[in-house]
Amino acid sequence: MAQTGSIERGRRAGLTGSRRREIRDVRHASQPGLRLERVLVAPSGIYVVTAGDRGVPRQRVPGDPAGAVVAHLDRAGEAGRLVAALVPARYRLHVRGVLTRADEAGADVVGGVLVTSPGTLEHVVQHSPVVLSTSEVTEVALRLSALTEPFPEASVVPSRGRWRRRAALLGTVAATGASFVALTHEKLAALLPW
Repeated sequence: MAQTGSIERGRRAGLTGSRRREIRDVRHASQPGLRLERVLVAPSGIYVVTAGDRGVPRQRVPGDPAGAVVAHLDRAGEAGRLVAALVPARYRLHVRGVLTRADEAGADVVGGVLVTSPGTLEHVVQHSPVVLSTSEVTEVALRLSALTEPFPEASVVPSRGRWRRRAALLGTVAATGASFVALTHEKLAALLPW
């Protein structure tokens, strides 16, 4: 009997992994400045994931059990509310804002946002009860993909120092190449009688 249970858990874990859909780095026209870093649509729900380790200075909140950053919590909650507004009403209860932080050991819910580590989030996604069917996962993911657009990447302008180093390197390579050609030509002229 124990063997059947482990086989069943293995099948469920395999199905859960293959049935999830992921949307990365998108935005919605109603809030063009809000980046939806990762929207994970899985049988266990819709997770709007915000990484809490970049972008905002780390300010601990006194009395906050998760030690989360206020700005990150606000952004994760806002992202979750935006995605909830985009999906049909019957799926809104299954949308959860998530703030991932590398220094989190467990999982806490702070202000309606799940604060956890990336590894614990994967465990939560995989082992939570199934609330969406395969067709619903696909339907929600397609709807979110249609309603969002890629978030524009910031243009990176190389510094002047970088261009100077490149120019110096190219000049050195060109001078070395010219010297090599000149020496090779002289040696060939001395070896060949014509």
